[in-house]
Amino acid sequence: MKIPPLAKEHLWWSYVALLAAVAWLCFGNLRTHLLDTHDADSFADHLQIAEDWTFFFSDEKAQASGRPIAEATKFLFFLLFGNNPAAFHLLSIAVHTLAAFLLARIVWRQTDQIVLAALTGLLFLTNVTHFQAVHHISALDYPLALSCGLAALLALGRGATPQRPIAFAVWLCCGTLAHPSIAPVWLLALYLIWRRSDLTASLGALWPSGLALCLAFACSLFLAADNTSTWQSVDEYGSQSTLDLGLGMVRVLVWFLSRLLTTAHWLPLPIYVQETWELYLGAVVCALLAWLIWRNRQPLTSAAGATLLGLAPYVLLTEATILGLPAGPSRYLYLATAGSSLLLAWGLDWIRRRLHPYAAAALLAVTLVSSYYSLRQVESISLFTSARSPKIPNHCWPKMPIPDSACC
Repeated sequence: MKIPPLAKEHLWWSYVALLAAVAWLCFGNLRTHLLDTHDADSFADHLQIAEDWTFFFSDEKAQASGRPIAEATKFLFFLLFGNNPAAFHLLSIAVHTLAAFLLARIVWRQTDQIVLAALTGLLFLTNVTHFQAVHHISALDYPLALSCGLAALLALGRGATPQRPIAFAVWLCCGTLAHPSIAPVWLLALYLIWRRSDLTASLGALWPSGLALCLAFACSLFLAADNTSTWQSVDEYGSQSTLDLGLGMVRVLVWFLSRLLTTAHWLPLPIYVQETWELYLGAVVCALLAWLIWRNRQPLTSAAGATLLGLAPYVLLTEATILGLPAGPSRYLYLATAGSSLLLAWGLDWIRRRLHPYAAAALLAVTLVSSYYSLRQVESISLFTSARSPKIPNHCWPKMPIPDSACC
């Protein structure tokens, strides 16, 4: 039965309410968390920028991430609420929920399947894999960049040419300046346009946005401090042979791919330890994604491609940069979970269509309950990394006095 357009809009408003309720249930405890890695640096920078706005462009900032859109967003939020950890954690939850909603809208626009779209957004919202991108205030860059990238894809439309090319370019550049790892979305957009026309016409339609994207990407790299993971990995390239670097990138890729499955909505292993069997499982997942791309069946092909594109920038990081992280590679998987969530949602929807709706509903309920308890488990990891962060004095917490013993 075809759903009337007006009824669909009412359904979307109900869906927004559902996402908000689930987000509060899964992440509401974050309002009681304090700071994590780099958060104290960001809070200190806010105070100095408030005294002298030109400090925003200084390379002497404690947190010179090379992501001016993300830094500006945090500073503007600081002007409203001060360095209030609870408020910033709520901001992270809100942007993450926005990303889940935009992902659902993209899937709906591209497939016209409202159930598949709703499942994708819900599974993305509750995905355990990327918990650090939501728990960690400074990791707001990841959901913010993804939200911009998804807004760019919405501006792309469904035609053989971009529906709103200027909006597409602006959103994609904003996303790149929030976190440069969102840049491969341009390749996904090229593929979506190419499916409806030829490659020459697709490149002709998208080359202006590609040029703007290159400039934004170069700006991001230029502004990034030497202590960022990007430049640390580049510095390590010279100390390793080409073969070692290549093998290390392969191991990083298959490890990341395995985590997209093993920690999606459950937590069967310590998240900060790499198990040998994960590398073999990741190779199987990689082969499966390649097979889905080769079959060229939508929306599975686009989902598989989006998953690999989401991981591509992080494969360039060296193993030494990634191994030993207390929270594992969590935040590096955030963008890729958009594609993997669509694949999992397609599986649930297939069960609904081919087997029985009640079977799909029961499996979805079990998945969501498992996500809830797993997210409660990983909260202890966030509290642990928060306790390891440097202490800062009370004057860095305007509008929210906190005892010295509670600062971290």
